[in-house]
Amino acid sequence: MAELYEIYEGQEKLLASSIRDVDELIKEIMQLDANQFRQILMIPQNEFRKLLTSDSKDKELILQRLFHTEYYQLIQNRLKDEAKRLRELVERSLQDRTLLLKSIEPRRVDELSLLVKDETLHDIKILFLLQEEIKEESNF
Repeated sequence: MAELYEIYEGQEKLLASSIRDVDELIKEIMQLDANQFRQILMIPQNEFRKLLTSDSKDKELILQRLFHTEYYQLIQNRLKDEAKRLRELVERSLQDRTLLLKSIEPRRVDELSLLVKDETLHDIKILFLLQEEIKEESNF
């Protein structure tokens, strides 16, 4: 049997009265389970090496709680999501650009027409030659 009380200004208030309930309430209050708490106790006892060699998930959770890094984890996750979204946007834009460049229909058979049909897209060269062709067309 176990009991957990809150004592405030001489008044006792029963918070939990079974081993399981006391255990759960302590975990909730401390944000650590018994194993994680033992590992934290190792730090001031010069057994930091044991913490470092513990299971990586336990270690990560303990250090997150000790140093309150959960906010940084949230920021990191949001940045990863945003990077993924932007990467997909860039990839779609590049695909659209490629389709547009491939749809160019030059008026004559020359370097530009060959480049547009080529599997390897030489976009800078295509754009340069396209500008040249537009200039020539506008001079007529």
